[in-house]
Amino acid sequence: MGTRFVASVEANAHEEYKRRIVAAQAADISRTCLFGPEWPDAPMRVIRNRVVAEWAGRDATTPPQPDPPEFIGATRIGPVDYRMPKFSAILPTPETTGDFEEMCLAAGESTGLVHEIRPAAEIVAALMDEAERIIKQRLAGLTL
Repeated sequence: MGTRFVASVEANAHEEYKRRIVAAQAADISRTCLFGPEWPDAPMRVIRNRVVAEWAGRDATTPPQPDPPEFIGATRIGPVDYRMPKFSAILPTPETTGDFEEMCLAAGESTGLVHEIRPAAEIVAALMDEAERIIKQRLAGLTL
């Protein structure tokens, strides 16, 4: 469900990140520990981009930071400007600048089911409608 809400109008996510979620299919998602000097060795599902493809098969742990550090972009975390190091697990927000082919673009297995950026209220209403339909369908033959 998280991925669906990242691709909502209200989400504090960069428009390019949202666009890539909408464009991705389930086969474009990889499980990796590549990202995370901020949270090392934390497995996550991400949209496959250049850095994920380059490190495929070598991504069971977060690589060490080069010395001097290499930066892939910049963002803001609350009131603080933050230079994003290579392999940063910080997700792109509207303020983020840099190379999206190097960034962590977290997305779950349901990514292929997300086809458009919609208001959160519409997403919730559609979920409720579908849940109601399924419950009525499954309970249709029951008598109490």
